[in-house]
Amino acid sequence: METRKAKTKVVAAVLALAALCVFSLFAVGGNLEPNAPPGPTMKTLDEVEPRIPISSVPYTISASGSYYLTGDLTLSATDTHGVTINVDNVTIDLKGFALNGPGKTFGSTGSGIRGIGRKQITIRNGIIRQFRGEGLSFNNGTGLLVENLMVENCGSGGIHGYLHVTVRNSQCYQNDGYGILANGHLLAENNICAANSSIGIGASGSGSVIKGCIAYDNDNSGISVGPGSTVTQCSAYSNGTRGIYGSSGSTITACSAYLNSGIGIAVGDACTVSNNTSSNNSTVGIQGQNRNYIRNNSVNNSPTGIKVNSTDNLIEFNLVTNCTEGLNLVGNNNLYINNRLSNPTNFVNQAGDTTDGSNIEF
Repeated sequence: METRKAKTKVVAAVLALAALCVFSLFAVGGNLEPNAPPGPTMKTLDEVEPRIPISSVPYTISASGSYYLTGDLTLSATDTHGVTINVDNVTIDLKGFALNGPGKTFGSTGSGIRGIGRKQITIRNGIIRQFRGEGLSFNNGTGLLVENLMVENCGSGGIHGYLHVTVRNSQCYQNDGYGILANGHLLAENNICAANSSIGIGASGSGSVIKGCIAYDNDNSGISVGPGSTVTQCSAYSNGTRGIYGSSGSTITACSAYLNSGIGIAVGDACTVSNNTSSNNSTVGIQGQNRNYIRNNSVNNSPTGIKVNSTDNLIEFNLVTNCTEGLNLVGNNNLYINNRLSNPTNFVNQAGDTTDGSNIEF
């Protein structure tokens, strides 16, 4: 009997303790059903990157920051810039809209967006057209980034930068002058430049990289780069003078040069030209000067297939077909081996050059 009473007391004590714990939880936690849903915790774009609207032109930027177009804008005044940037560290997002000028033949000056000598400028996402000057004019500056932009029908050129210029996924059409020009080094990726009255894509500085670009119907060279540059996976067709040109120490690889009015691919000294296709160019398929390595290219249907104008070139493993002159070795001390050539007249100016009998004429 005493045992049963003891057990009853223990159970009662445990139940009392459990009730006390539950009461404590409710007292501390409060109401488990909130009166309103939780509020938003994510920041808006303007909170992350405050942006300033551009709703009319002409417009002058005098403070660093991020700007955007509110809609299509048209400048009616001649000899005036659409947007003038007077400070460094500026981003302009066109947001898919167009910045229109008064016409590329009206007046004597006036660019779409201009920032001479400015640093760290980004322009993206839209169209710039019909300005008498350049679409983008950023001479003497450093750090220009252009993305997803179309520049067309401007009177003095499309996109012009100076040092540390990057242009990606952009198009330049029918500009009087170049499509894309950098006075220094240029990184150009996945761009199209067509029907411009000068060079399609040009970089006069050293160490540029041009990758995955298309240049066609330009009045001068399709692509032209300075010393120590690389052009890869590009297509240049129906251009004047040259399809692709690389200055001394450059590499041209995995490219196509087709139906250009002059030379398909031309290089200076000490360059590598490999794994390219050059076809139907009006003078020479591939041409180099001194100490070049010309290897594993396919050259077809040009008056001269491969031509070197000076000494110490190595020419090997190329296929040259349907060219009146297969290899034209103007200089001496050149080595040509393991090439495959078709047509009755295949080798020209061989005196002073070396081979091991591995070339095949068929």
